Amino acid sequence: MASTRIAVVSLFPLVLLSATWATEDICANVKVTPKMTSSASGRWYLIASKKQEMLDNEKIKSMMPKCGGINNALPCSCTVFDIKSNVSEMVPEYNVTSLSYNMTSEKYDTMPFTMRLAENTSNTAIFDATPQEVGEKRIIKYLASDNHQTFMLWLICSVSGEGLDLWFLSRTVNATNESMEEVNKALKNNNLTMSLLFPVIQTNCVYAPGPGVKTRQTDKYRVF
Repeated sequence: MASTRIAVVSLFPLVLLSATWATEDICANVKVTPKMTSSASGRWYLIASKKQEMLDNEKIKSMMPKCGGINNALPCSCTVFDIKSNVSEMVPEYNVTSLSYNMTSEKYDTMPFTMRLAENTSNTAIFDATPQEVGEKRIIKYLASDNHQTFMLWLICSVSGEGLDLWFLSRTVNATNESMEEVNKALKNNNLTMSLLFPVIQTNCVYAPGPGVKTRQTDKYRVF
């Protein structure tokens, strides 16, 4: 597993700027993108999320005891998001399922939730994320995307405005150089840096069946 981690980390260039994460004001001060015109439907791979050491581990376990969501540290890996909608443009609502492989239980943990465009947000891409099972409501703010073509950068906030996580998602298991440049640019525009992000293992994964995805060794896929 150590060699896998090194290979993934090499995707992220060394950034010398200092990283700033002030949970009490980051959600209020970020620059949110306009609403996307095309749909986000399909499978998205979680390329990176906020460094685990910057989060309270016990708080994470109490909020989301399973893998996925804001719990992406080892033994969690191979996290993907399957996003669905019946609308192809200016989508107001999505059904989302987070799937993340737990290397301890050797099973995928699943977390379904609904994303709805938040009210009174003008033209900005802000969604209310409501769990379909257990868990607390979250706010998703778009910091960058190429209109859902290849990547998304989400800031995850609590309802009270606390910054919880950053998610860098890609339509392909390996993010493109162009998308990484755009993510880096968006972070800098918000006084943040790539050094805040920690790669999520997406190597040697046996992914669950998803929209338009051919799955290898599906007999090994088990839902927790």
